[in-house]
Amino acid sequence: FLSSFFSMVIKYAETLLTFDEASPRGGMSGVIFSVFRHFGWLFAPLYALFTVALALFMGSAIQAEAVIDVAHQTVGLDPFITAFVLIISFVPCIIGGAKRIENLTEIIIPLTTIIYILMCFCVIFMNIHKFPEVFFEIITDAFSGRAIVGGASVIAIKEGFARGILSNEAGVGTSALAHSRAEGRAPRTAGLFGIC
Repeated sequence: FLSSFFSMVIKYAETLLTFDEASPRGGMSGVIFSVFRHFGWLFAPLYALFTVALALFMGSAIQAEAVIDVAHQTVGLDPFITAFVLIISFVPCIIGGAKRIENLTEIIIPLTTIIYILMCFCVIFMNIHKFPEVFFEIITDAFSGRAIVGGASVIAIKEGFARGILSNEAGVGTSALAHSRAEGRAPRTAGLFGIC
């Protein structure tokens, strides 16, 4: 909860900074270039380079590995086949540039959200006979001494903050770049959309 709260503040600030109605700044790189007059020429490309590296090696790699592992464990698909299918699926999205990515994410994100929610309901309904037992176990375990000690531990707090920040990319600036391309929004509205 705390990490989500602080992530929302960071997310709002970076989206607000990148959003300029009069002249689009091109994300955090543009902001850095315009704010740091003497060293903007150096810091802006470095920031862009680190953002690309983070997107490729951290975000995409973690998510692709998760998809590959699930496909291998549940269906027995060869990891190379799954990786190849992922690459073939995403190449057309990237080739079209930012506008194509925007158009596809307007469709894909709501669709995957709906599918995820439906799958959760399917799992619940398939195991509805276990519902009272599981509900009781959740309540009793959540308020036990072991849960309180575990939740207060340094490792749990560190993991909570890492997941909270990583889940919405607060401070990374990648989604702020997408928000900076939105048209017809006031900067404050763009910041609120960034939080959502």
